Amino acid sequence: MVSKEKLTKMIIDRCRDRQPPHIVQPNSITSDWILRQSGMPYMPLSVDIPTDQILLEIKKVEHLLVDHREDYEEHQGWTSFCIHGKSYDSTREDEYYNDNRPYIWTPEALSLMPKTVEFFKNNWFGNSFKRLRIMRLAPGGYIFLHRDGTDSHLGPVNIAITQPQGCEFVFEDHGVVPFSTGRAYILDISNRHCVMNNSAEYRYHIIAHHLTTTDEYNTMLVESYASMLNA
Repeated sequence: MVSKEKLTKMIIDRCRDRQPPHIVQPNSITSDWILRQSGMPYMPLSVDIPTDQILLEIKKVEHLLVDHREDYEEHQGWTSFCIHGKSYDSTREDEYYNDNRPYIWTPEALSLMPKTVEFFKNNWFGNSFKRLRIMRLAPGGYIFLHRDGTDSHLGPVNIAITQPQGCEFVFEDHGVVPFSTGRAYILDISNRHCVMNNSAEYRYHIIAHHLTTTDEYNTMLVESYASMLNA
């Protein structure tokens, strides 16, 4: 039987050069069109991320990272920590826990990552968070092919705090998401995707799930779309 690691490498090799679909845009670009009607699997966001500062604070909570989605051994070397969530170690989706715990700035993050918390509280565009998580992928680690739900829309924002050479995030039908350190992409994770860290370094990303959005966030989406077209 072929291992999940080898299968992940094979999928990435097969799908690496696939391209996002051609987008037919309307006369007027709105944030709702971008999020729910554009059909984009991903879009870069025009945001500035203090990666050095955040990485320093990630190192302070590294001992608290917990295995993520380890139940069926479909992933390897994938660990997580909630900056905002039910608790620092409740890194899964709400349905997994089926309880009434509120989403909060976790005490561990408030104590050990105060500048990161301040950045997302005061300098980010979402009005309210559900999960806001550090996601670490170990050298040689992989996230096996999967999809998160069936509702097709751009939703969570994936921020590359580090992006080692040789680490690839691939959509099965749409190829590599061109992450680099400090770049943030809003993703449609109803598309099947996988990740392989074929490097000797840890990859650190932050994933932000927004409960609601502000006018500022919607404006940022439209400006990011325009920047992508002009790049």
